[in-house]
Amino acid sequence: MFDANHIVMDEEVLCICELKEQDKMDEKETTVLNAIQRYRFLKEAYLMVVTSSNKQKNFKITHSKAVINLKKENDDEPAPPVS
Repeated sequence: MFDANHIVMDEEVLCICELKEQDKMDEKETTVLNAIQRYRFLKEAYLMVVTSSNKQKNFKITHSKAVINLKKENDDEPAPPVS
């Protein structure tokens, strides 16, 4: 059959292919939803720091991390350790 360039797909094979395709789409959707959720969390933490009444010199490490995590790009190098 493969040499004839003709393959007959019955309902069972078609259902298996559709399930595999649906699994791939679900995985992509989960990845996107997780990225959106992480961005919203980071943005919320950033906005809390920016709108707080603390002066920048009084920031704690958690405040700095909130700003850095939202502003950094994927190809940025890690932030230096704070001493």
